[in-house]
Amino acid sequence: MLNTYPFEKTAKSGASFDDCIENIDIGGVAMLRSAAKNHKYVATLTSPNQYNNFIDEMKKNEGSISLDTRKQLASDAFKLSSDYESSISKWMSAEVKPKPKTMGQQINLDIKQDKDELLAWDKMDNLIPAIV
Repeated sequence: MLNTYPFEKTAKSGASFDDCIENIDIGGVAMLRSAAKNHKYVATLTSPNQYNNFIDEMKKNEGSISLDTRKQLASDAFKLSSDYESSISKWMSAEVKPKPKTMGQQINLDIKQDKDELLAWDKMDNLIPAIV
């Protein structure tokens, strides 16, 4: 069983940027993913809601958990990890100030002469004929 830092709760509370950053779990999520990846050998519990079924299956099977159950638990763990990362990404995107938009394609000012033909580089680093 693994619990991650309460990032979503912290971010939704209106906490400062630094507090939100401090509540981004790194090691816990890595351990969660590692356990899920190794579901052939371990069961990964991510919620107290899974406890009863887990215990019942262990009692029924003399202390073991089926591969199908371990696969389902791994799937749940990867979903939790994905949702956790997505919430961080959405929060961080909202914290980043948008860059001003420009209209049309911009051409760099450094026009170069090449074999009697004027050429320039556009913002996508494509070589284009210069307009003079």
